[in-house]
Amino acid sequence: TIDLARTHAHTRAHQWSSKRYDRIAAPSATISFIWRSSRPSSNTLPFLLLMLMLVCASLRLCAALQPMAAIGAKCCALPHTFAPTQRHAVFQEQSNPRRTLPSLARSFSLMPLRLARQSWAPSATVRMQAADANALGQDLGEQFELYAGPLNEAPTILSAPPTPLGVRKARGEVHRDGDWHRSVHVWLGDEMGRLLLQRRSEHKDTHPGLWDVSCAGHISAGDGSLDTAQKELEEELGFAVGLAELEACFVGTFASTMRGITAKHGAFECNEYQDIYLFITPSASLDADKLVLGAGEVAGVQMIDATELISAWEREDAQFVPRSALYAHTLRAAVDKTAKAATS
Repeated sequence: TIDLARTHAHTRAHQWSSKRYDRIAAPSATISFIWRSSRPSSNTLPFLLLMLMLVCASLRLCAALQPMAAIGAKCCALPHTFAPTQRHAVFQEQSNPRRTLPSLARSFSLMPLRLARQSWAPSATVRMQAADANALGQDLGEQFELYAGPLNEAPTILSAPPTPLGVRKARGEVHRDGDWHRSVHVWLGDEMGRLLLQRRSEHKDTHPGLWDVSCAGHISAGDGSLDTAQKELEEELGFAVGLAELEACFVGTFASTMRGITAKHGAFECNEYQDIYLFITPSASLDADKLVLGAGEVAGVQMIDATELISAWEREDAQFVPRSALYAHTLRAAVDKTAKAATS
């Protein structure tokens, strides 16, 4: 009897403990199953972390590019005749380093500065005439008088005026076909042997963006050399000179042939009879802040020693419009002659 009672007690206790365990273990098993089925696998977790990092990087990049986009829009709105240093100044004025990524902001802001170091830049701010969208570059329909070519194909100084053919042709066709026409080159210098250079506008149909003679222009049909020289000085530099003064500083007529290609106008062949003038004036009158540069014609000005300029031509510096050895020698002789006359 005692044994049966003990067995019955043990059985009841076991049944009670089993029911209690089931009541406790069932919810735990359910929770464990839900966690195992819902948690990311070992392959999914790195992907989620990567996506989170990309979202954060995109937000930071958008915040960094927002001020740069505004600056880029302002730079694009500037006239193309502004010098690289002026574009760089606009960028420095508008940038906010607190809102940009350090490495990206540094590389972006230094880009215009690197370009400016590789090229000549105006030493001072110059005044620019208002840009007219219709006046940028040249009128390809402008009419030129055509002339017979020189007897010698090599660059020469003419001893007599070129022979007109009695034919007129549009500028674009003249440079396309290589017809001989006339132009003026007016060099402005000071008493220290320096010459004024102009950087040609990017809208030019020949040699855009390069450093060249102080003032130059083609002689249109029906115009004369002196009239054209005077007009070009006023239009490109805002510099006034009398016809008698220009006539007194005439150097000679030079026959020149140049070929090249531009992204805007394509290939060209420019065969010119260039009337060269050298006008010496006090250096104060050639200060950049006193000149008014023609929009669409001139992008900048810079004073340079004549010896340094000729050296750049001799080493074929790509920043300058190329000139022959005869042209350089003729200009050098005219500068030396003028300097001797001024000291005597």
